[in-house]
Amino acid sequence: TEYIKDSADETVVDMNFVYFNTSSAKLLLEVLRQFDSLHKLGKMVKIIWHFMVEDYDIKEAGEEYSTMISVPFEYVEHPEEDYES
Repeated sequence: TEYIKDSADETVVDMNFVYFNTSSAKLLLEVLRQFDSLHKLGKMVKIIWHFMVEDYDIKEAGEEYSTMISVPFEYVEHPEEDYES
């Protein structure tokens, strides 16, 4: 909320999840709606949605969120080894 009040002219949001639950999903939607309001004010906003190869649940979650807001989404697929520590 504070960022929206004094944002840059261009905002790129990197989202990278391996897992999130229902409570987190609801909160994430609220955050995305904040960026949507910024986008509707004419600011350049883009969401980069990262997901692991063949993790179709995370990819589909991003696709679903993209239907709920007007901010453009870019999808980036990563190999599984990028997520191993």
